[in-house]
Amino acid sequence: MNQICCDYLSHGISFEYDKLHDCCIVHHGTLGTPLLIENYNGEIPDFEKIFEHKQELIKELNENKPTKCSECVMLRDYTETDDENYFSMIAINQIKLCNAKCIYCEDEFRNRKKYYDVFPVLKDIIDKGLFKNDGLVIFQGGEPTLMNDFDKLIDLFIEQNANIKVNTSGIKFSKSLYNALEKGNVQVCVSLDSGNRETYEKIKFVDKFDIVCENIEKYSNAAEKSEKSEIMIKYLLIPGYNDNLKDIDEWFSLIQTLNIKKVAFDIEYKYIAKNQNNIPLYVYWLFDYMYNYADKNSIARMNMGFAESINRDRENFCSESFLNDKIHFEKFINLSKESNKHKNIDYPKPSNNFSD
Repeated sequence: MNQICCDYLSHGISFEYDKLHDCCIVHHGTLGTPLLIENYNGEIPDFEKIFEHKQELIKELNENKPTKCSECVMLRDYTETDDENYFSMIAINQIKLCNAKCIYCEDEFRNRKKYYDVFPVLKDIIDKGLFKNDGLVIFQGGEPTLMNDFDKLIDLFIEQNANIKVNTSGIKFSKSLYNALEKGNVQVCVSLDSGNRETYEKIKFVDKFDIVCENIEKYSNAAEKSEKSEIMIKYLLIPGYNDNLKDIDEWFSLIQTLNIKKVAFDIEYKYIAKNQNNIPLYVYWLFDYMYNYADKNSIARMNMGFAESINRDRENFCSESFLNDKIHFEKFINLSKESNKHKNIDYPKPSNNFSD
């Protein structure tokens, strides 16, 4: 029987700062995120009740009842459903501390230094046979390498042959993560967002550009030793900050120097929220420029999050001949930026919403 569902709803769990969710997906429209436990602090939950809750939510969803999943972009048709109780997708988000001060981050918990230890409950999941071998484990946050138990968790899931994804600032080097890249199935994503120190500091408000580049190169060298591991560098397009050919060219030049073979593109979400269906043409064409650059240099690429959503249905693509006419292309970009600068976001300085 066909059913509307998603992998997270069936077999996912997300550890948040003070809650337990089915997933960590933010694209749930106006209805919020599906909730498993409120006021959660790392306790061992009743997993039987969690899976009962999941089945009830799936049932309501397929009866066209309003749920917190009803507007989610991740929903799809399942030709066969799997009612077995296990977790194959685990998101670890309970730490919100970070060692960067990105202008676009306004996480309400980012100043709180206390967080619960997630290791005991994850060890319990594994001991009870509830984690599917080769399942997906995502570390994000905050900055996951700041977790006291980060190394233990990496080692724990490497033993389970897990597919591990780590979203990190790259500022703190992790020897356990380095070792895992060498021998496991690990993907590390660093949102570098610039190819030079000046733009990096303007966005991140920390002077760590050289350190991050050194750590990226170390991780890249480790990933080269594994058939499954990889390091991916992200460019988050932030209009008014790094939306120019100089920054993009320097970023590409840098990642090639660092032996990076895969990149990801996204666009800052508050800019999207402010402008919705009124995104300037130059933004789209900057994406076309980055796609073209990656393809010509045999760099694997992907869109993430909002870049995927705004580019999915558009019809106006920049011609390759115009992309190659760099003088006129750059002139168009600059003129379009100037006429659309009122659409940019006036980000508060990190000192107003961040404390070390």
